[in-house]
Amino acid sequence: GATRTLLLDLDGTLAPIAPTPEEAAVPPETLDALRALVARRWTVAVVSGRPATQVRRMVPVRGIRVFGCHGLEGPLRNRSGATPALRRRMARLAAAAERFAAATPGALVERKPAGLAFHDRRLSRQERARWLQRLRTWLEAQNLEGLERLDGRRVVELRPTGVHKGLVAASFVNHRAPRPDASLVALGDDRTDEDLFRTLRGHGLAVRVGPPGKPSAARTRLPSPRSVQKFLTALAKAEDEAGPNP
Repeated sequence: GATRTLLLDLDGTLAPIAPTPEEAAVPPETLDALRALVARRWTVAVVSGRPATQVRRMVPVRGIRVFGCHGLEGPLRNRSGATPALRRRMARLAAAAERFAAATPGALVERKPAGLAFHDRRLSRQERARWLQRLRTWLEAQNLEGLERLDGRRVVELRPTGVHKGLVAASFVNHRAPRPDASLVALGDDRTDEDLFRTLRGHGLAVRVGPPGKPSAARTRLPSPRSVQKFLTALAKAEDEAGPNP
């Protein structure tokens, strides 16, 4: 009766953080472990802030479920937070953001189907501090009605209000794990993953990826994407050693 479900963030969890989003990649060993777990009838869902098309390209594993843009894209089809009017306004805001960011070499603006991300992975610590101050001032002057701001690891993101990864976790809690089940596992490394963790509290196992020091709703930690790969590989090996599923 175990749920046997993995809810996995992508950047910083399955894939190490790279200088730009385009350079990030999931290690082959991690992909092999995911394929093995799907073959053993684990439900594997990747829940990412990236668009779904990017997630599928980075995690080309047949049988996984993909929730892009924090769950706005995917099986739940939760599009209530992305009205046509908001999408048009986001497009205008994105064009203005790209002009604004051009003044800071190394800063990157990423357009999403219903969101916007400001990346600073290529900036030094001093450059980043100046960039964030300028960005904060610029955002305060914009019309952000219907949007919420999230400060993540080397990124500041705008997304529709009320759209978050916790809604994805809730669908699994409601339909698969009404009672505590340690085989319902969520792994993530950033602030947006805290929505997953809080929703899973009392129902499954939440694992924060990264060094200690930051408060988290998760009570368990893994130090890095490399340790996530080792965990998934060990889990797949344990399934093989256990023999056929009942």
